[in-house]
Amino acid sequence: MAGKNARQNASGLILDRRELIKSAAALGLSFGALGSLGEPAMAADTPKKGGTFRIGMEGGSASDSLDPRNFADSIPLCYGYQIWNGLVEIDESGNAIGELLESWEAKPGAKDWIFNVRKGVTFHSGKTLDADDIIYSINLHRGDTKSAAKDLLSAITDIKKLSANQIQITLSEGNVNLPYNLTDYHILGIPNGFTDFSKPDGTGAYKLETFQPGVRVVTKNTGNYWKAGRGNFDSIELQYIPDSASRLQGLISGQVDAINRLDPKTMDIMTSSPDVSVVQSKGTGNRYCFVALCDVDPYSNVDTRLALKYGIDRKKIVDTVYQGYATIGNDTTISPLNRYYAKDVPQTVYDPDKALFHYKKAGSPKLELKVSEGAYSGATDAGVLYQESMKQAGIDLAVTRRNSPTSNAGSRA
Repeated sequence: MAGKNARQNASGLILDRRELIKSAAALGLSFGALGSLGEPAMAADTPKKGGTFRIGMEGGSASDSLDPRNFADSIPLCYGYQIWNGLVEIDESGNAIGELLESWEAKPGAKDWIFNVRKGVTFHSGKTLDADDIIYSINLHRGDTKSAAKDLLSAITDIKKLSANQIQITLSEGNVNLPYNLTDYHILGIPNGFTDFSKPDGTGAYKLETFQPGVRVVTKNTGNYWKAGRGNFDSIELQYIPDSASRLQGLISGQVDAINRLDPKTMDIMTSSPDVSVVQSKGTGNRYCFVALCDVDPYSNVDTRLALKYGIDRKKIVDTVYQGYATIGNDTTISPLNRYYAKDVPQTVYDPDKALFHYKKAGSPKLELKVSEGAYSGATDAGVLYQESMKQAGIDLAVTRRNSPTSNAGSRA
């Protein structure tokens, strides 16, 4: 994230976690996380209140929705966290901490969980947050729904209200990761029975003022946010600027105060300007991946996937496409900063001989990589470098360029 006169978290690609979980073999890179806008200033600073924060963003379309079940990219996530709060959030160290669910404990075996609902929180309508709201908010993503968070909650067999501020969640099997699953950006605090998302009612610092998907979204401060030191702007205006050069020009000319999805090729321009601050943060939530669907031929073959893993020159992509502003991934959707990352697994390195060996063992199948800048900035160039490294191994990898889709979660091979 680059900004003028504002200190905010760095921004990156948000991937649809459902797609990543269903697509088990991921090849790629780990990048910085997208922080929610409206965070407090850095610890050494005193937050300044007032003014309109204008953000030029990529990561949305004219089909964007106000229904959190349909959120698919960075812009909906951004206005979503202005209007609503999540149930659980991730702190700067990658730990799950309480938000609308203040605290929790698991019973032995981690099948039964007790969650405590935060007291003293009200929706914009004046309704007080209670256990019924939390149960409703979770159930929106269970059963007959197209929510992208459905798979994350599929192990829940029952949710029971224990009191006005306490619930019990029962799982089909033990899962110590349940609080992390509840941090998904689709799972926001919605009032019990609420259905009219054209007039959202949240617990966030801002109310919706203007919604023009594909153009701009404006929110206004409610004036009584329950998080001390947060929500310091009078209003926030999100402007849809899909072209990276136009975003940068808007920042330099003062038309916007901050932009996201920076082009590493222009990083020197931004860092050399005394009026621009570039903030980069490493996070646990985001990966830029080339994803293979393991249940689809020829990627269902282990040797095909091994050929792909050994055939990608990750370091060259990091150094060339992202100018070093990236961290090499290791064929997993788990970031090296995640507490569950397997540090003892050796890093897969580019090995043309091994790639060709496994490719021939798999029967020399036809391989195609589909790329789109709508998935993440640099996807096309990274795909071309991938194609070149496979060619050096004697393997033909066809690269098909796609126009930016209306909503995406990543690039698939």
